[in-house]
Amino acid sequence: MTEKEQNWIVYPTKVADELTIEYQGVLQDKKHYVIYTLDGKKIKTGFLSQNIEKISMSTLTSGLYIIKISENASTYTQRIVKE
Repeated sequence: MTEKEQNWIVYPTKVADELTIEYQGVLQDKKHYVIYTLDGKKIKTGFLSQNIEKISMSTLTSGLYIIKISENASTYTQRIVKE
């Protein structure tokens, strides 16, 4: 895990309604996130402008998803299970 990856905490990994994203560091600019299905379809996009953000997942169907958070030239990726 790189230093940049250690800055991100995404929980819970099994989510019902809200996904929480925490940035452990100084958030200097907005960070872009995208949530994808496993087959690569974009489901949700947005920007993170605070160290702790909550994303509503209540409208998504149950299944596996991937969240990608872009930070300058690096990307943090994590798998999420929607219950």
